[in-house]
Amino acid sequence: MRRGSLTLEHVTFCTLDEADEMLALGFLEEIEAILAQLPAERQLAFFSATMPPRIVTLMRKFLRDPQTVSIESKQRTLDTTNQAYYEVAPGQKFEALVRILDMETPGPTIIFCRTRRETADVAEGLQVRGYGAEALHGDMNQSERERVLRRFREEQCDYLVATDVAARGLDIDTVTHVINFDIPFDVEQYIHRIGRTGRAGRAGDAITLVQGRERRQLHLIEKMIGARIQPVRLPSAADIAARRRDRFKDSLHAALEAGDFEGHMATVEALTTQFDASEVAAAAIAMLWKNQHPDAGDAQEIEADGEQPELGMTRLFVGLGRQDNLRPGDLVGAISNQTGLSGRDIGAIDILDNSSFVEVPSPAAQDVIEALRRSRLRGRKPEVQIARPFEAR
Repeated sequence: MRRGSLTLEHVTFCTLDEADEMLALGFLEEIEAILAQLPAERQLAFFSATMPPRIVTLMRKFLRDPQTVSIESKQRTLDTTNQAYYEVAPGQKFEALVRILDMETPGPTIIFCRTRRETADVAEGLQVRGYGAEALHGDMNQSERERVLRRFREEQCDYLVATDVAARGLDIDTVTHVINFDIPFDVEQYIHRIGRTGRAGRAGDAITLVQGRERRQLHLIEKMIGARIQPVRLPSAADIAARRRDRFKDSLHAALEAGDFEGHMATVEALTTQFDASEVAAAAIAMLWKNQHPDAGDAQEIEADGEQPELGMTRLFVGLGRQDNLRPGDLVGAISNQTGLSGRDIGAIDILDNSSFVEVPSPAAQDVIEALRRSRLRGRKPEVQIARPFEAR
């Protein structure tokens, strides 16, 4: 336009999409310059997820007798998304992310970063660790973006590491998790991010990594959305080892149900003339486990890494987990209703496949144990006891 090689005199319709994002990126002067060159007879439409004062000012300047159309979602994503946060030490975010991915074993996941450089670094770091990750940011051209999104939609990669701008408007129903590698600056951005999961009536999980100084921003988001974001303890090596064992057991169960092992029965029959059948099975499983997990620590190393509760808190073991459809809110509700403790009195909650852990104030620990034993969680009476570093797992 400045060179005079493009004229807008024949434009009849102009759309400004993602208006709030365009202004947030500092394009106000450019937008005004373009809109000012439109002919007097034209139709103009603004689309925006939010209506900050700068957009209202822009509307008054360029729109004539505008009509406002507001669309409200029939189902708020917040209602179908389980929200949690992990407090992370400075400089430990990437290691925390890897632990969470190992523990959660999520389906298609979007990991939001604040900058393009960080997006590329996180994606590259995950790739080096053997994870199927792709970066999506504003420095990529359109064909590169389309290639990455196609791979993600077709589940050829598991993790999409993206900036907010690149992920704007993403609508992929199969996303199971959203992870905020960096906490968003404002609540609207937080809602937009977690809105990428929990879609089409499905349940979703939104996880935020928070450093100590960012807790204030987290509490502001909680206040604005009217819901508590549940604190969760970072998984330990013991937690991850237990998760691996559960997945390993599930894969063996699936293989047994498939029955595709007839070719090996002769070997088993030959070995059972010398060894007990259970010993043969255990030896085969040990070999398979070692091949699949060559870096897995032994029981003593796992036990040494047992989690310790915060000062003044007691860590309780609950014999129900994800496979029982247990969620943090179930534990918080049962404890609050039975003991009078508030949600903010309850500490970190870890939900594993077949068990869970919850921290409660030490003086109330025995009351909580008795209350939970009397309660029915997801239709079942749970086993509850004080957690021991290894045997409880």
